[in-house]
Amino acid sequence: MISGFLRDRAGAVFIAIAVLAVIYLLPSGLPETLRGPAFVVDGDSLEILGSRVRLHGIDAPEGRQNCSRDGRNWACGRDAGAALRNKIHGRQVDCDPLEYDQYDRILARCHVGGENLNLWMVSEGWAVSFGAYRNEERDARNNSRGIWASEFLRPSEWRHQNGI
Repeated sequence: MISGFLRDRAGAVFIAIAVLAVIYLLPSGLPETLRGPAFVVDGDSLEILGSRVRLHGIDAPEGRQNCSRDGRNWACGRDAGAALRNKIHGRQVDCDPLEYDQYDRILARCHVGGENLNLWMVSEGWAVSFGAYRNEERDARNNSRGIWASEFLRPSEWRHQNGI
């Protein structure tokens, strides 16, 4: 009876280890690299080869978001998207996927011509730091670049206030 118990327990342990090994060895579902022409959705989102990609570590104003500059409304969200579109300018974009977000978009670090687009958007003041690029945000703010030349709500606050 004891030997049967040990045999059953050893079998269960073996099966558990085998299942964990299979899970560990399965691909994560993320592509290794996304490379191709990009459609700019907004200042921090692209579509590449049918995949929705969000630039990791940044948060750009939403497409409908306005800021205030010199007492007047300014379509800063639209302009953030236009800045990214102009930077890419029809060139191939290379993205290194990191993970999926809660909306099933691929979070990635993306490059055009070898330049990090995530870093560039924050450095130029078209996006705020969202867990990365804090030094670049500070520099853009101190030099009043992009949205830092205006009064604005951080995109996460704007989404919250607008129920998005």
